[in-house]
Amino acid sequence: DSLALLVRAQNTGIILRRDWGDGIDEKIIYECFEVTLPVSDVMSTKNKLVTSFPGPVIHFPAETFDSKYFQNEFATFLAEMNDEDNDEDSEDEGRRRKSGLPAAHPGETQDPVFITSLLAGIMHGLEGRGENVTRINMRVADDVLLKGLDKTPWRRSALWLAIVLRVAIQTTLLREDPTLQLYKQFMVFLHRFVLSLTLGEKFDSDILFTMQAKMCRRLAKLGDDVAEFL
Repeated sequence: DSLALLVRAQNTGIILRRDWGDGIDEKIIYECFEVTLPVSDVMSTKNKLVTSFPGPVIHFPAETFDSKYFQNEFATFLAEMNDEDNDEDSEDEGRRRKSGLPAAHPGETQDPVFITSLLAGIMHGLEGRGENVTRINMRVADDVLLKGLDKTPWRRSALWLAIVLRVAIQTTLLREDPTLQLYKQFMVFLHRFVLSLTLGEKFDSDILFTMQAKMCRRLAKLGDDVAEFL
């Protein structure tokens, strides 16, 4: 059982997994990671950025998570973090000037420290322990386009990049069976399903051709690993 969350205001993705174990040592696995990479990193890289997912991973007893008190406090914390206005830019700039540090790039992404460090630290305090998991490397094709007189950067939406969903699906399928390319097979299935929805609808032929080409390209990459249901 898995639950993926996007804490938009904190630029963080969270994945909660229930590990049933042997029925005795049931535990909850907490994973978190930065969703949108810093502007400075994207602008200083010519090609796609390669990053590893997830970030910190901690497990703690399932009985702790199942308590109503914990669930209420956990949900309240995430809700407040997601509603946080983060109007601290001016204060941050003041601290940077006093410390002699260069000014932050305009439109810089939110540091996910409240989730990746603070909340992770709280989990450690609840009998949490670090968890060794299989991680994935992802090549992120993000963009930063400067617009207007103030050169405010335009960023691709985290939902458009679908980082949280991709990480959740890919890590889940990879841990299910590392020897199979389940994620790539799932993506072919998803492309085929979306393409089937266009039947009977009025779509331009160039759009349909592009959709079909993407699916065929994914099928070709699978080679002999294509599942029978595809």
